Amino acid sequence: MLENVKKFPEEAEESTEEQDEEQESEQETEQTEKAADEETAKKEIDPQKVVEQVARGKLTLSTPILSKGVNYDVLHYDFLALSGFEYADAMDSDASRNADSFHLTNRQALSLFAVAVSKVTEDVDKEAVIRGLSIGDTIKAVQLATVFFVTSSRAGNRRITRE
Repeated sequence: MLENVKKFPEEAEESTEEQDEEQESEQETEQTEKAADEETAKKEIDPQKVVEQVARGKLTLSTPILSKGVNYDVLHYDFLALSGFEYADAMDSDASRNADSFHLTNRQALSLFAVAVSKVTEDVDKEAVIRGLSIGDTIKAVQLATVFFVTSSRAGNRRITRE
């Protein structure tokens, strides 16, 4: 019986040491996870920053377009200058699309870009942009409008809160 009493405190010490080791291990794991989360957050792209980068700019054309008797080889655009109605009108430009507000067709993207151009350059009308762009310039215009559309949606999601 005396042997049991002597062993009990030793077992208690071992148990305490094991608990300390477990706590240290848990703390190390938490620190590692926190560091990984911070690293992931650094790598994530802030959609608002992307919106700011693509919302306004100029596209140098490979082939000039003609609008109101003037040739343009550079088009300035500003998606943020569009009103809600102008956005909706551009979205309605493709009657063949489904009623899916989460996807942008090429026709819608081109229309959105054309309106963004006509907002900052008075003498360039929407139809001149839509009908006058070469295929290479159209591809870039559609890409710009699509990136703006998608990142604006993501940035907007961050402004929505639940009460």
